[in-house]
Amino acid sequence: MRVIELQRLGNKVVLIGAITFDTLKDRLKFTERQEESWDPYSPDATEGNPESNKKYYQRLTQGNRVREISRFIESAFSEPEISQSSIKTIFPSSMILAFEYYETIPEKGIDSLDLKCLGEKGLIVDGQHRFAAMKSLHDQHERILEGNRESKKENSEEILRQIRAYKFNCTIVLNFSLWEQAQLFANVNFNQKRVNKSLYYDIFGSVPPETNDSIRNQIYLAHDLTEYLNVSEKSPLKGFIKMLGTGRGFFSQAMFVEAIMVHFKKNGVWSNIEEDFRKDGVIVKSLPRIFIGYFQALKTTFADQWPKGVNEKYDSILCKSTGIGAAVRLLGYLCKELSDGTYPGQGQVNFQDLTLGEVQETFEPIFSSIGNKGKDLFGGESPFAGTGGAGLQSKLYKRLLEELRRANN
Repeated sequence: MRVIELQRLGNKVVLIGAITFDTLKDRLKFTERQEESWDPYSPDATEGNPESNKKYYQRLTQGNRVREISRFIESAFSEPEISQSSIKTIFPSSMILAFEYYETIPEKGIDSLDLKCLGEKGLIVDGQHRFAAMKSLHDQHERILEGNRESKKENSEEILRQIRAYKFNCTIVLNFSLWEQAQLFANVNFNQKRVNKSLYYDIFGSVPPETNDSIRNQIYLAHDLTEYLNVSEKSPLKGFIKMLGTGRGFFSQAMFVEAIMVHFKKNGVWSNIEEDFRKDGVIVKSLPRIFIGYFQALKTTFADQWPKGVNEKYDSILCKSTGIGAAVRLLGYLCKELSDGTYPGQGQVNFQDLTLGEVQETFEPIFSSIGNKGKDLFGGESPFAGTGGAGLQSKLYKRLLEELRRANN
């Protein structure tokens, strides 16, 4: 098969070529990214995440979208040729495929690709829906040929001929690790197309960055903390976070990660966390205790506004995007004031020295001063009970500050 080599770095190669559906149909694997259960702060956890290298990066293939694309393909293949020169360009953009290459990469470059040199199954980095649609249409017309509806068989034979001969425009990456493929997927889909932001943060937060890229470091740290809070038995937020942005829960992984990352930026309460992470990690190790103790204090104080369970009906906003966004922002403010010794009626607090219970005891008297305001602040009829967004989170945060300052006067 003729190909053109575009780039090479060591044994990693990027090629372009045109590959027929018939060649690819049994050589590609459909995958989807799934939520991890690994607890990065468990005493038994190893340095690295044992699940991270086994995780895929693709979104779940959507049946409606596959059917829609299948209908489009069938319509295109059913149209009569206008002239001998007409070309049916169904998918002009490139599908990105990843394979292992088992032979030595030739010095002169690769201009012909022998499929026998590739791993048994490749992964679809980008283009999974279009290939799934083509395969679905192929299987549908094969079933027609196997059936008894003679009137439809001639048309199915012609459509199958076109499907099998159809050449996909392909970019082929050889010997890219799953992490490198995930980077490519996220760069294509996040920077060039709309994609679930929780999926983006999950991909880039799964593996410790090998560079000093500030944003990547912050994503990794915020992602690990988010994942821990969602799986730990100690966490009052256990099961509340929609990891990958879907499924059960009250707020998305993306919203929570971004709310945490605000405190890692310049002038944030943990702005030195990257330096701490590269050294002994005192601050990094204290964050789970701080977040759990803080949210446990919120849960204890505002018990009527706290969910009974993730599957129970929940009308309050405290554990929805608006409430959580405001609460995480308030946490940064309170930690800064308490660490500096400037919060009214409280002494200076060194959070790194506190146990989880002591963190909770630090925040409970602060919240108890406004404990009678739970319904007004977080109730389903409160002024902040609209669709969660940055604007409402900011308004609720300001109202919380006002109530705390009023309680301290």
